[in-house]
Amino acid sequence: MKIMRIDQVCEVNPSKATNLDPNTTISFVPMDSVSTTGHINLDKTIPVGKVKNYSVFRNGDIIFAKITPCMENGKGAIVTGLKEGYAAGSTEFIVLRPNTDIIQREWLYLFLAQKSFRLYCQQHTTGSAGQKRVPPKFLGACEIPIPSIQEQQCTVSRIEELFSNLDEALRTLREAKQQLIKYRRAVVKYYLSESCPLSIEWEQTTVGQVCDCLVDRK
Repeated sequence: MKIMRIDQVCEVNPSKATNLDPNTTISFVPMDSVSTTGHINLDKTIPVGKVKNYSVFRNGDIIFAKITPCMENGKGAIVTGLKEGYAAGSTEFIVLRPNTDIIQREWLYLFLAQKSFRLYCQQHTTGSAGQKRVPPKFLGACEIPIPSIQEQQCTVSRIEELFSNLDEALRTLREAKQQLIKYRRAVVKYYLSESCPLSIEWEQTTVGQVCDCLVDRK
């Protein structure tokens, strides 16, 4: 297994050139369109002619939020499904374009998503409190383990399988919780209804007789 710098296996903040007509509409990805679990909302668009003040990335790139607290929270994603294959987005993203002959996109994304790596980056942020950022040169200089492509594929597949199992387990738990709520309601309804088999003589009263009522007299 090799240990290499990220900037040896990726372009860091590559050129913004798209070779598209300025009037062509592409995806627009502000920071709030990116989740902490690798998902991107692609509902927004922007003309190519207006991307000058934004980061620009394309399908297959990886975006990494450099500003706190988005960085610590894990905002980032493998970019796919872009309109015309390109997007403009927040300048608070560092864009990484992997050399896929050396490193799988999924391998790089999982490495960057590690909490331990994010905490390491946090120790090297620059700027004032509340506006600290990971410098692109620092991220590029970070070292990453590079096994063979086959080993990367096997490891990524196994991790994705475990994630899938976890998602299924969480779904089952949510369904069980909903069933438990329904069961509790049914039990209460049953024992408070006339169908209750218990011989209970219910006494009629008023809310005021069993509760202290607070009245706002203002």
